[in-house]
Amino acid sequence: MRFTIAVATAGAAQVVVFLRVGDWLGVSAALALAYLMAAAAGAGFFAGRRAPLAGFLSVVCGALAYGIVAYATRSAEADLWSLAGWEARLIVSVIPYAAGGAVAGWAGGGLRASALRR
Repeated sequence: MRFTIAVATAGAAQVVVFLRVGDWLGVSAALALAYLMAAAAGAGFFAGRRAPLAGFLSVVCGALAYGIVAYATRSAEADLWSLAGWEARLIVSVIPYAAGGAVAGWAGGGLRASALRR
């Protein structure tokens, strides 16, 4: 249960960044990436076990939630099949960020383990 809540919360936080993807230029792109990785590290920290998976899934869930929000605010000519195709392309393009999220989740899990040892 803790794993699911950590992933869902981090994914919801990442929707904010994905909604502003058009502004990812220069320094703002670095800050957006840092925000994604911080949320993934938080998911790894709070998930407890399987921290890298939590970081990976938080980025993927954030992208999927962004796709649903974008579909809900779409123009009337888009149908459900176009959403499915667009989501598939979105997930493929987010995989490098999700891999970074797995590393950030691993770091968050390591931070949790070291904090609990003290």
